Amino acid sequence: MMRQIKTMTVLLVLFCLSTPVLQAQINWWNSSEEQKAFLGVESGRISKEKAEILGYDNIYGQMIDRVVTNSAAEAAGLQPFDYLIGIDQEEMGWTTELIDLLANYSADDQATIHFYRKGKKQSVKVELIPREQQIFNGNILRKNIFLDDEPFLGVSASNDSNDEALGVSVNIIEGSTADDMGLRDGDVLEYINGYAMIDWSDISRAINMLEVGSKITIQYRRVGKTYTETSAIKTRPSRGYSIRNFWTDESEDERPFLGVYSELISDEKAKKLGIDNPYGSSVTSVFRNSAAAQAGLQPFDYIYGIDEYRVGENQDLTDIIRKYDVGERATLHFIRKGKSYSKNITFGSRSEAREPQERSRCEDTFLGVQQSSGAQTDKGVRVSIVGKSTAASLGLRDGDIIASINDYPTLEWSDIRPAVDMLSVGDPIAIGYFRGGQKRSVSGKIGSYCDTYGSGSIWNNNWFSRDEEPEVDLSDLEFKVDRLSNSAIKQLNDDLSLQLGTANNLTVNNFQLSPDDQGAMLLLQFELPERGETLVQIYNEVGRQVYTYDLGYFSGEFSDELDILQNGKGTYYLNIKQGTRSLIQSISIK
Repeated sequence: MMRQIKTMTVLLVLFCLSTPVLQAQINWWNSSEEQKAFLGVESGRISKEKAEILGYDNIYGQMIDRVVTNSAAEAAGLQPFDYLIGIDQEEMGWTTELIDLLANYSADDQATIHFYRKGKKQSVKVELIPREQQIFNGNILRKNIFLDDEPFLGVSASNDSNDEALGVSVNIIEGSTADDMGLRDGDVLEYINGYAMIDWSDISRAINMLEVGSKITIQYRRVGKTYTETSAIKTRPSRGYSIRNFWTDESEDERPFLGVYSELISDEKAKKLGIDNPYGSSVTSVFRNSAAAQAGLQPFDYIYGIDEYRVGENQDLTDIIRKYDVGERATLHFIRKGKSYSKNITFGSRSEAREPQERSRCEDTFLGVQQSSGAQTDKGVRVSIVGKSTAASLGLRDGDIIASINDYPTLEWSDIRPAVDMLSVGDPIAIGYFRGGQKRSVSGKIGSYCDTYGSGSIWNNNWFSRDEEPEVDLSDLEFKVDRLSNSAIKQLNDDLSLQLGTANNLTVNNFQLSPDDQGAMLLLQFELPERGETLVQIYNEVGRQVYTYDLGYFSGEFSDELDILQNGKGTYYLNIKQGTRSLIQSISIK
């Protein structure tokens, strides 16, 4: 199950379909003055190849994914799939997006929007209205929040899919709308309700426009011949997610498990990485023998959807995964180094998967950099260098700013670790960095912890800890647990690039942290009087996640043994999260 769960606004899980689009207009609205002009669309740029296939003469436009209720865009009749290219006399360009054009307008201004619809260039006048007249809740939710009222076509990606040509090759889910329409594995969907299908975002966008029972017309290609079928779209087959397993406890074997440790990223980081949808999950490590391992996922892969579903403000990756059953097949969508990929997976259970492989000190890759003062910059991460380490042998110096490792951007300190963990001792490592404002690069081979400290040295660095640590007698240790203030949590988020909720307001009863009966592990116990989606996480003092437990929809007593001292003594941060509320505490172990 995904290891970081995005905040939900109510005790019920809210579902909606979305595509990976730039949230710029929405984010701008949230942070602007009341009288700024707000058009009311979610839109994002598309690839040059896709724009050319669709016949658009401006490859820098933005395609609408959703239109905000009661907005200027809705009043003007703008729709999903409309491809915006300009406002009045100004057109979008390489450095000019929709948000930049709108910045020239105020609320109550009139403007003419230029766009393409189904291949034809059109224009429409809009009357921009101020923020207080907008009615917007982040996603346009359906009448019923349960899947009984959610349209589902029932297609997954085929290995023959090509995002650089008209049509998406699909496989068919048994018992779905697509199955009822007579579609078969390998059919190529060319149009849905008249909209061209180039990639998976188009399929999600087309389905998102519908309600259960709406007419859906599909033009598809099979063995060189073109066919058209029309039907009423229905909901997902009952073998998937149900209200029954939403309200009842499930064992780990009953819950689908993707098999990644992952983290959410900020809107700012998403923009720097060129990612249109900031609600996905960035992989930090992968469980062995899991669905994610089956798909070949790696650290830094950015997961934004499964089958027709896309992450959004009210639907994160965990919400999507819970729609499936153990053993069910699906298509996973993710971004790697700026390019989108789709891989077929079969969901397993948590008990079948194995934690990411731990390595001995002499097998463990060790770069040899430490977080420097003012570590995070616009260009990368400022570091200090450990003597006799790989970084030192490559000629890096204190104060250098690491911008990339093997072409993976290192925008935050938390990016360093997974980039190094991907490697084995002796693998090539290429580092892009800044020194004195000048960009440089250096390459060599990554060494191990033993290469720096020797095989017999005593572990002394939390960030690069592994197994084989001396056993610790917990009876001689001192524990101090403190509830963090909201300001302390905010500072922690800033310093360690975490995204902990600053409202430390979760009621937790009978909290205890003590050595277990054998004195070898820590025993964490507490009771949650209320019921909700619950996650327990522990981070070490440099922001690395060292423990996680997804409890699902939970209330009652919790008890688990923690083996966190393999990561060393020091300060840890415990986050117990239920719904929109959290309890965040520091744990000092001396």
